Amino acid sequence: MDDANSVPVVVDEEAIAPFTPDELPTYLFAAAGGDPEAQLLVGWAYQNGVGGVERDKGLAAMWYGKAAELGNPKGMFNIGICYANGFGVNQNYALAIEWYAKAAEMGHTDALLTLGWSYENGSGVDSDPDKAVYYYKKAAESGNGTAQFNLAVCYEEGFGVDEDPVKAMYWYERAAEQGDSGAAFLLGVAYENGMGVDRDPARAIFWYEKAAEAGDAGAMFILGVAYESGFGVEADSQRAFMWFKRAAENGYVYA
Repeated sequence: MDDANSVPVVVDEEAIAPFTPDELPTYLFAAAGGDPEAQLLVGWAYQNGVGGVERDKGLAAMWYGKAAELGNPKGMFNIGICYANGFGVNQNYALAIEWYAKAAEMGHTDALLTLGWSYENGSGVDSDPDKAVYYYKKAAESGNGTAQFNLAVCYEEGFGVDEDPVKAMYWYERAAEQGDSGAAFLLGVAYENGMGVDRDPARAIFWYEKAAEAGDAGAMFILGVAYESGFGVEADSQRAFMWFKRAAENGYVYA
């Protein structure tokens, strides 16, 4: 599924420090004493080189691993990411999947999402569409917007499930409600063309506007066309120009 979103990256180049350099000794003491939340924060600091420490991949992975061993689902997910990417540890997809699965059992939605992505793409496991959909659905039902989008793609394309445009639109709408601009744009296309829903120009404009407000240049251009032609709205040349201009400013090459 080319449209599916992928797993998170390991390092956040603009990370906010979890504590000040003056607080570092307190957190290190708590982490060394077996506090998994402190271990997570110290791991994050070493991962990103913030909070008074230099970036150290090995120490980041070590502290995430300690939190994981103490049963912390965030630590489990983070050490899984480390193993998947070879971040501070030798790359080991099998261990990554093992830790994702443990975190998923505790309801960690990003772990559920990542297992879905892994089974979809055969990353660390054999590709298995049924399991991909299983994990995407678990994460989607827990409110994970990316999983909701990916599950919608599964239903749209018949990946691991019977093709079902109605269910695809349902999950695109759930993702769009959480601010996913791609889902909002696809809903606009669906309502414009009657794909899985009744054709509804006004509803199409509603979702194109949501996508445009989230920065989607293609939606901006379509809104320009809509206001120019009166599709779903009253024709308005000034609004049409405004949307064409915004689309161009955001890199839409045909505006």
